[in-house]
Amino acid sequence: MALTFLTGLLVIVMAVPLVIVFRSYQYDRLTLGLERDALVIAGDLGSAPKAQWPGLVASYESRTGVRVTVVDSQRDVLIDSEGAAAGTRFDRTEMQSALAGSISSGVRYSNTLGTDLRYVAAPIRAGSQIEGVVRLSVSEAQVQRDVQVLVLALISVLVIVLLAAALAAGGLGRALARPMARLAAGAKRVGEDPAARVGDVRGPAEMPDVADALDETAE
Repeated sequence: MALTFLTGLLVIVMAVPLVIVFRSYQYDRLTLGLERDALVIAGDLGSAPKAQWPGLVASYESRTGVRVTVVDSQRDVLIDSEGAAAGTRFDRTEMQSALAGSISSGVRYSNTLGTDLRYVAAPIRAGSQIEGVVRLSVSEAQVQRDVQVLVLALISVLVIVLLAAALAAGGLGRALARPMARLAAGAKRVGEDPAARVGDVRGPAEMPDVADALDETAE
């Protein structure tokens, strides 16, 4: 029982920091994925005729469910996958940073949607000129749900490992306890009756050796 408890405790102690690191890694992975996608889409838009932009945006949004907003150099909406009207002013901090040539990413509260957004904005370049910005955004609540699913999957695996380790430790404990009990009973018999023998003790190699030594002592 003690061995099973210690095994379970060891797995739990190792699992807690693993879950914390895994959770942080998943957030970073999602952000890096958005940054990569934003750069790819910005490159595609910069090299494609503007007539093809709506198709490129719609294709990405349908595959990922991520909102795509494209603005021109004046920060007016050209395309928005969630229906913002073309020509609407889209004056967001991340758009200003991207128009200055930088990739902008982070999490902020959206007054329009009333929720936190995780976003990445990248400049759309045509040669040396910045023609506009593409922004990818997703509800932070959705990101948290996605990460939570992955964390729960990891925890499920760890629980299975814990149960397997506990069963293995219990089996090992029982496998050792039986021959130890037989060895102790045999030693007691020898102590009470020198003519007695410990008898056949099966188990780890050391136990039969101990039994043989006790029998030799009694002779």
